[in-house]
Order: sequence, then structure tokens, then C-alpha cells
Amino acid sequence: MKRENKSHVKVSIIIPCHNRLKDLERLLKSIFTQTLKDYEIIVIDDNSTEPITDYLINHYPKIIVIKNKKNMFPGFVRNQGAYIAKGEYLQFLDNDTAFQNKNCLANSIDILNKNPDYSAVGGMCFPQDIDKKGNPQYVSSIWQEWLDSHIIDEKRGISKKETRCKVSILDSCGFMIRKKVFEEIGGFDEYFKYGHEDSDFFKRFNKLGYTAILDYNSAVIHYHSTIKSINPFFWRARGRVRFRLKHFGFFNNKIINNFDVPLFRKRGVGNNNKLSKQKTSFYDSKVDILYRKNIIQKVFIISHIILFANISNYIDILRIIKSRKQNFLKNLRLRRYVIEGLKNAHI
Repeated sequence: MKRENKSHVKVSIIIPCHNRLKDLERLLKSIFTQTLKDYEIIVIDDNSTEPITDYLINHYPKIIVIKNKKNMFPGFVRNQGAYIAKGEYLQFLDNDTAFQNKNCLANSIDILNKNPDYSAVGGMCFPQDIDKKGNPQYVSSIWQEWLDSHIIDEKRGISKKETRCKVSILDSCGFMIRKKVFEEIGGFDEYFKYGHEDSDFFKRFNKLGYTAILDYNSAVIHYHSTIKSINPFFWRARGRVRFRLKHFGFFNNKIINNFDVPLFRKRGVGNNNKLSKQKTSFYDSKVDILYRKNIIQKVFIISHIILFANISNYIDILRIIKSRKQNFLKNLRLRRYVIEGLKNAHI
């Protein structure tokens, strides 16, 4: 399989992929229906147990594939895609998403082309947010609404009537960014294994004075399929501690705030009542499993999170301090994994 010799494309679509082949098929179909065709697709198969790489090689020979020999997690994987991307813009998509309409790509590029002061655009909604006509009732900037108020603006979502607003953060499951800006920021921090890598990225994004836009017509549908081989509770708790230590220092880390909301609150998210009601079914089905466990199990889980999230990060404090000024795109290991992955994918 040979990569097409394109010296330049308008947008590089970067898709981290760990299993969920059926979800990936749905996403690819939504990409192929886009009105804008000047793109390349880069899929990073992050050590899937499902035959992702073989499937793509056999069915979609024009897609660029990187195959990792071990699970490197989303931040590192997105950096791999950006490392070889030829597009002026980078469109990040999780493999359990899909474009909500055929003009999403064109709309995002049009916004960035017409507004030089904007550096990133995106948005997301859940399937239950879609009305009978196929239009989202509500589009949000990020689904982790319990993040600290200093990370996210008070206004975190918009309806069709509002169309667009400025935000501090976009969910990494679906946003477009100028490649030059992404490179200046230094990519995603690869040490955020699963969760909060987007919080960290946009914290650095904001420090450099860039502007992110939440746009109704650029949003993707996030189906939020589970990954059985990854326990999100532990990794997200760890990511939250790491975020605090990295950006606010050793003495500003509060253990009680490092738990995900599901441990303490059964329904609703954050202070946005409209959003909370719309997300209830998601939390009931995906997250509130902790409420069906007995007290001994709860104590065990909370104790494990305290040990896993806090102690593991304090042990790693020197690397956290170093990462404050690190450019993760200038990593020799990143280059090596890209070269090895492309070779494994026969490109």
C-alpha cells in the first residue's frame, strides 16, 4: 500500500483508534459524505485487538494508517497523526463520533479562513440531543462539565438560534485547529493517559492568547462507546490530579476535588440545568454503575483512586514539572513510533 504523494491538502483528519471497528465504519461514512473533499485521513491503530489495520488496508487503501505495537493512549496517538499531517488544518475526531451534517468540514474551514483571529473551532452533542428533523437541540464545548470553573467559560453550550460563541476549551473528540497553532502549543501532553489531555492542551492554548469557537454547524455527534480495556474512572482521576499539579502547583492540589462527579452526585452535570437534563440518560447508563455497588465496593474504589491518582502523580512530580515547557511534537520516541507504525502498515 502506497501513500499518495500529496504535498498539500486543506485538512488532515486525525482519528485515534483502539478497537470499536463498527464505530470507525460509521465515522468514515460520515467523512466520505462531506462536501469538502480536499482532505487526507490518518488513522492511528493504537494496538487494537480488533483487525483495524487489516480492515483499512483492504477496504480503504487511500487512508494513511499507523499501527502501534502497544497502547500509547489518545494524546500521544493524536500527536503521531499531527506529526505526518500535510494539511493546513488538523481535524481531530474520536472513532466513536460522526459528523452531524455533510457541511461540517467546509463550515469549520470557512470560519477559520474568514476569521484570522480564531484558531480552533468545534463542538459536540450526544445522540439524545438530536431532534426528529436530525438537528441538534444543544451543542456543548466539552462533556466533562464538572471541570474547574477556571478552565471553562460560564457559557458552555449553544442552541441552533445562537449558532456560535467563544469558549475556553473544546472537546478533543471533535475540533479543528490551525496546524501552525497546534505545533506552537507543542501538541497534546502524552502523559495524560486517558482524560484531561484536552483540558491541559487548551489551558496552554489560552495562555498563548489563542481563541476557540464553539459552532453549532461544526459539531460532531459523540456516541461515546465504551472501551472495555480501559478503566476511565482511575485514569480520569489521575489526569485531574496531574492537571492541577502541572498548572497550579504542588500545594494547590485538593484530593477531594480529584474525584469524578459520579462518585458523589447521581444526576446532572455542572451548573447548566438544561445541559444536565439532556445528559441524564448518558450518566444513568454509562457512569452511575457505582451507585449499584455496595458500600464496601465504593470504599475500595475511592481508596484505589486516592492511591492511584495522587501517589502515582506525586512520584512523577519531576516529569510533571518538566512537562510545563515541553514540546511533545519534538519527541524522538514520537518520530520512532510513527516510522515503525507506517512500516508495519505497509505504507
